[in-house]
Amino acid sequence: MIRLGRYQDEQVRQAADQSAHTGVLPGNGDVGFTTAYFHDPQEVLGEFAEAGLPGATQYALEGVFALYAEDWLDDPARRTLLLDVARRTENDPAQLGFGHVLTTART
Repeated sequence: MIRLGRYQDEQVRQAADQSAHTGVLPGNGDVGFTTAYFHDPQEVLGEFAEAGLPGATQYALEGVFALYAEDWLDDPARRTLLLDVARRTENDPAQLGFGHVLTTART
């Protein structure tokens, strides 16, 4: 929302700020997003364990590049740098709260 300039819109800002408090972003065509449920990465590990999937692994999909990865992916040299850093930091717990997180487990 910030990178795209949408956070300047009062309605979008209110919805984003409210979702930060509740963990839920209700679907709203005016805001431009479907219903989403936000989790702390540690909560997801607990949910996997409760579902009989202990030992789950988490990966930060964008990490620190979440704000400008799109621009970097179009440039081959920058893309190589971005992917190198992504591979080295994908399991860094500090990156898990920034951007999207993928959680996997084996049965």
